[in-house]
Amino acid sequence: MRVAWDAGDAAAFAAQFIEDATYVLWSGDSLSGRSEIERGHIDVLRRGTRMKVKVLSIKPLTEDVAIVLTASGAGKDATIRYEKLQTLMMIRRSDRWTCAAFQNTDMSPRAKSLYNSSQ
Repeated sequence: MRVAWDAGDAAAFAAQFIEDATYVLWSGDSLSGRSEIERGHIDVLRRGTRMKVKVLSIKPLTEDVAIVLTASGAGKDATIRYEKLQTLMMIRRSDRWTCAAFQNTDMSPRAKSLYNSSQ
């Protein structure tokens, strides 16, 4: 996802999701399906931002399903601050992990302080 984001490629970004994925934006809106996820990111990715991601935890539920918690931020500056927490439900199909559900949440001031303290 980060590589596609950094390349500004909405199609490649959306390809990281299953066909009928659910994507909840930090603003509280939601996108349904890969094509809507792609359309919803075209303008965002044209801004030329880079993404910073830190995997906080991976919780396998089965051999082919895992819940992943990440911290991320996006920007154009040399230093990108963590601003969002995401929960991803990842599923493995044909030895490839893809996202079935994505929940993006704005960090609280406390979380921003905690995750950005080393910068």
